[in-house]
Amino acid sequence: MVSMGAFSLLCRELREKLAEVGVERETEIQEKAIPLILEGRSVLLIAPAGWGKTEAAVLPVLHMMREVKEAGVKLLYITPLRSLNRDLLNRVARYAHALGFRVGVRHGDTSSSEREAQARHPPDVLITTPESLQAILPGRLMRAALRAVRWVVVDEVHEFLESKRGSQLAVLLERVREVCGGFQVIGLSATIGSPESVAEFLAGGGAKPEVVSLDIGKRVEIRVEYHEPSGEDASSAEKVGVNPWLLARARRIVELAKASGRVLVFTNTRSTAELLSRVIAELSPDVEFGTHHSSLSRDIRVEVESSLKSGFLLGVVCTSSLQLGIDIGELELVVQYGSPRTVTNLLQRVGRAGHRAWKKSSGVVLAETPLDIAESLAIVRLAKRGWLEKPRIPEKPLDVLAVQLAGLTLDGRRSLREVYDVVRRAYPYRKLTVDELKEVVKALGWSEQHGRLVAKRGVWRYYYENLSVISEREEVEVVDDRGQIVGYMDPRFVALYLSEGEAVVFQGKVWIVAEISRDKVKLAPSREHMGEIPWWEGETIPVPKEVADEVFEVLREASEEPGDYARAAESLARYEAVDYQAALSLIKLARGTLQALGVLPSRDIMVAEKVGDSIAFYYPLGRRGAEALGRAAAFKAASLVGRPVGLRISPYGFVIEGVEELSPREALPSPGEFEEALSSSLRYTPLLKLAVSEVAGRLGAREEAEKLLDLSPEQLAAAIDGTALLKQAIGDIQHKYLDAGVAKEVLERIHDGSIRLRVAERDEPTPLFTEVSSRFPEVVRPSSISSLPASGSLRDRVVAELSRSPLSAYELSRRLGAPLKDVLDLLVQLKDEGAVRDVLVPDAMARIWVLRKKGIESARVAVSELIELRSKIRADRISSVSSLIRALDMLGAVSPRRLLKMTGSSSEDFREALQRALESRRAVLVHTLAGGQLILLSEQFSSYVMGVKPFKMSKLSEVTAELLKIMGAATAEELARRLGESTRSVRRSLAELQALGHAVCYGREWKYRRRVESWEWRPHGLLLLLLKSGPKTLGYLARVCNASRDEVLEALESTRQVVKLIVRGRGVRRVLYCLRSHFNAILEARERSRPR
Repeated sequence: MVSMGAFSLLCRELREKLAEVGVERETEIQEKAIPLILEGRSVLLIAPAGWGKTEAAVLPVLHMMREVKEAGVKLLYITPLRSLNRDLLNRVARYAHALGFRVGVRHGDTSSSEREAQARHPPDVLITTPESLQAILPGRLMRAALRAVRWVVVDEVHEFLESKRGSQLAVLLERVREVCGGFQVIGLSATIGSPESVAEFLAGGGAKPEVVSLDIGKRVEIRVEYHEPSGEDASSAEKVGVNPWLLARARRIVELAKASGRVLVFTNTRSTAELLSRVIAELSPDVEFGTHHSSLSRDIRVEVESSLKSGFLLGVVCTSSLQLGIDIGELELVVQYGSPRTVTNLLQRVGRAGHRAWKKSSGVVLAETPLDIAESLAIVRLAKRGWLEKPRIPEKPLDVLAVQLAGLTLDGRRSLREVYDVVRRAYPYRKLTVDELKEVVKALGWSEQHGRLVAKRGVWRYYYENLSVISEREEVEVVDDRGQIVGYMDPRFVALYLSEGEAVVFQGKVWIVAEISRDKVKLAPSREHMGEIPWWEGETIPVPKEVADEVFEVLREASEEPGDYARAAESLARYEAVDYQAALSLIKLARGTLQALGVLPSRDIMVAEKVGDSIAFYYPLGRRGAEALGRAAAFKAASLVGRPVGLRISPYGFVIEGVEELSPREALPSPGEFEEALSSSLRYTPLLKLAVSEVAGRLGAREEAEKLLDLSPEQLAAAIDGTALLKQAIGDIQHKYLDAGVAKEVLERIHDGSIRLRVAERDEPTPLFTEVSSRFPEVVRPSSISSLPASGSLRDRVVAELSRSPLSAYELSRRLGAPLKDVLDLLVQLKDEGAVRDVLVPDAMARIWVLRKKGIESARVAVSELIELRSKIRADRISSVSSLIRALDMLGAVSPRRLLKMTGSSSEDFREALQRALESRRAVLVHTLAGGQLILLSEQFSSYVMGVKPFKMSKLSEVTAELLKIMGAATAEELARRLGESTRSVRRSLAELQALGHAVCYGREWKYRRRVESWEWRPHGLLLLLLKSGPKTLGYLARVCNASRDEVLEALESTRQVVKLIVRGRGVRRVLYCLRSHFNAILEARERSRPR
């Protein structure tokens, strides 16, 4: 039976449905909210996932909807994600159908037929996103359906607030209010700070919602752990090719998962999620873990969600993609990998554990560094006190206003005053002036005549091209060997670090890059242990100033803990939410820093540490405050020394590099200098280009901006000076990255003496310096260095610098005074041309660039010439063994699939001929170490063996060799059964034996082969065999030869039979190697095509 609490206020049909689905009593939030909603009050419900917020909002609304006889959409339910829509449809529909109401979902994937049906026969409840709501508002039929709206539910409202989607939503709600005359609004939010400002955001032109919330700080149990690697971790890490500290944390995750049943492991970046997933798979192949982040395809994400819910997966490594309320069933534990950076993140993520009311949520934070321990503990302490970050709601973004201005004119609002009155009711635009609105009208190229707006042509197109205010990032589609989309990669990562034949980690698995085109990467399964870890731009979570304050308080308390290190750590671990190892590392950091600096930074003390040519400033600024003060200080320092300087930003301060002649006091700007220094620094930052490109389309200046983006940041700022475009671009940078108010207040307090500046000059850096300076650097240029050098000039200077010594991209950027992005783009180009190579320095996890000595002829060719060449490299159709042998003699070592394609043979004839050739021992099937297959003539097999770089045979391969020697011949399946191993493992061993010349494969059967034990690696014969079938990438050749790219390139350079092709055109840029005879064919074709 359903209880007699708030549910008793609902109609019989809803009470029966609740009983039917097993809901017996109200949660605390439902008990509080349902009576208020039934009274007609607007409310804001704040509670973690699993407390039934959706039911608390929907059930009383459905109850009241019975009294509304008007046709049309009565309840508008707005959610941030389409995946939530699908989940919501099932939850809302079961209650709505009990009362005979129809529920519809409207988002980007809704079919045209379903949209048409909704317009003609509107549902009673419409679940949608802001983008789809914007799309339907001007439509005649849907606009008529929205006149019936009496209730609006905004789900996961916290997800909207800090982005421009929130500004868009606020105006859309006012536009809906204009259509229907008013509605009762219900906001649903996870844990969030400043609920009163959130309520005002939802209110707009209506009644302010009443806040109904739960204090969940005391409902969570969280501890911080720190794990050092064991000897076993160190040896395993070397095998896998990762940091042993990472392996130790991965081992702990597996332990926690096995102990608790199922876990979610949250990471702060997609890159970390990929790396951690891969390490867990290598560490514990018997444990099923999934990977979930926004750059994986929707199908994969949905599959992971359902697999976790069904219990098939023991855990999922994810980003904030699972922080929202997607239903994944009950979990006992959440693991946060590294500091969660904010209190809100920690509570929302740990709140996924339990995921049911009345249960405590349990979480473990696995800290990565000693400073990470301090940050994690500070966040846990703030959470226990009930402190939460206040949302930073954008103030009157003009680009969003421009699109809504177009929407309001399509709604029929033609007067400037009418538009102004509607927009001003939206919370983000409450301070908008008429002059600012006129500025937007001007930016759009519109005019005002007698108080009425006159729009230029193309308003409909402009409006519908800008439905989304989510920044569109250029992405490269990733597909598997079956052609299925598995996700998306950052194009700069693809350009810098991927080439065909390279191993890459994606979806937590290792793949081989089979093919790269302008907008697609094709992957094939690999047997490698590890590969390149993809990265994506824009993944930093800013640490708030209040957290930074608490971190230095944690360090102070840790430094004062009495006793030796062991006794102090034991004491700290007893009363703080940390384990012994975390406490010990924290005390070592605190005491070491105090001993080195003489004082710890605090709210009243800024410490400057000068080491060599670098100055570190330590103060609890938070990430955004440090960005503002650091940029202003670095700009002033660069102007004083007359050259570019390096800048590294941390929530706990910043480091300026390359300023040996300056004192810390000289580098800091005065309060009067601050705003000008910060404004000037933003005009020179590469962030300006990104901000302009994102804003331009919504301000109707996309084409103009595309022409300007080739300019340097300074030239760009000058070209758009005084426009709404520059004003909004700078505003976006400041909102997203900076807190100028915090920075200015700190400078004023230094100026009036309430913050003391303590300076420490040292020969060796402190532990705190090492932690803060580990952040990724950027270059800040003074105003005296104007525009960027021309690309040719920059190329010459980069080559000249690398001819002196290998350097990182950052060091090049700093030395040349050029933006890091431009240097990276040039290095990619030089790498493609073979002029430079990049080397990973494992200890520093950084890449240095080395000038390559040219020793091979290179030529530029067009894509069309390459296509034509490949079309000519063919052999006759294969219909017999003899025709197959002729084809292999012409095409060399080639994969079965490629050979079939190049001969145009029928599959049936090809398979029969190949089987007969293998049975008669005239051809050999080679299983490469990279996981592919090649067909060779039997007499060419020795070239393969000599061409594969020698390696140490695995233990399983040794046992397999002995068994095969005894059996004489056997299939992989037979060997696997005898050895008690998986067929996959045995096939890998057989590939090793084949590469070493101890086995040969004739179809399914493997034969033992005796060979001479001592030989010299000679790859030339194999390389020429591989190139006979057409141009190949260096990565592919290196994979087959089991050698490094540099070793293979050296071998290619030693023969005059190979030419390097630099292929450009149709948006493609690739480097291939081909036989000279093939290159001569290109030259002959060029000669024939010339006009006589």
